[in-house]
Amino acid sequence: MGRNGIGVSGFALTVSKAIRSQLGVRRMSGRDLAKAIGRGETYVRDRINDDKEWALGDIERMCKLWHITPGQLIDCNSVPSVPDEEDLDAIAAREQEKLEQTRRFLREGYGIAANTDEHKYEHEDDQTA
Repeated sequence: MGRNGIGVSGFALTVSKAIRSQLGVRRMSGRDLAKAIGRGETYVRDRINDDKEWALGDIERMCKLWHITPGQLIDCNSVPSVPDEEDLDAIAAREQEKLEQTRRFLREGYGIAANTDEHKYEHEDDQTA
């Protein structure tokens, strides 16, 4: 027996769009959201990309996280809620951690492999067996 092929509903697309909007306002990545709601990154990515529908429990956890009601989340006429002081502190902490991680990588000599790979311009056709 296969899946019923109903796909993602119009309502689920509206909810997903609202969630993407909130992620943007709060400068959260899918990875940040996954960690905050206790889900895996692939699970969250599939829903952010509108491949699957969000579970009601997930929506409830996001609304609690963002201090909004589900109605405020999906109200198409409302402006995405502005982060409160607690949200701003969390955003600042995430951004600071990203900055510190980048600095650590640079100090440790990490770089983009394509910048130092002596074979980056070689083509598969040029290689001999």
